Amino acid sequence: MLAWVVGWAIRAALLFGMYLLFSGQASASELVIGGIFAALGAGLALLVRWAGGVRFRFRAPWLRLLRGLVVSIPRDVALVGWRLLRGASRPGRLAAAPFDPGGDTPEAAFRRAAVFLVRSVAPNEFVLTLSPEWARVQTHQLAPTNGSSRDPEWPV
Repeated sequence: MLAWVVGWAIRAALLFGMYLLFSGQASASELVIGGIFAALGAGLALLVRWAGGVRFRFRAPWLRLLRGLVVSIPRDVALVGWRLLRGASRPGRLAAAPFDPGGDTPEAAFRRAAVFLVRSVAPNEFVLTLSPEWARVQTHQLAPTNGSSRDPEWPV
């Protein structure tokens, strides 16, 4: 029972921290609302776990999905900022890249979600579709770049 309470408290604290980070405010009403929904979210996560829902185990090699962000975020901020300063009216472009969707496992589903998130964090590019059937990821670039918008090592 203690493990469930500790698990709930850790989840609630993480959700509450994320809520405060994204809300950008620390008013009394925001703290109350954030606390209520963090507690509910942590409780629902434990309920799903108790009911035998999806089991998830983080794997250290997945951290390599984040290495491209170190380069892409500052680069994309500069690209989009430069384009805004120049007042460029050139439209963005669609881009596609090969994508191995993996199988029908929870790990493959996590990888697809992580690629979707990581490819959409930097401001110049966001994912439109991630198609396992076509083994392609389609993105939109606000400030088109020559060739691929990502380094050759960028995981897709």
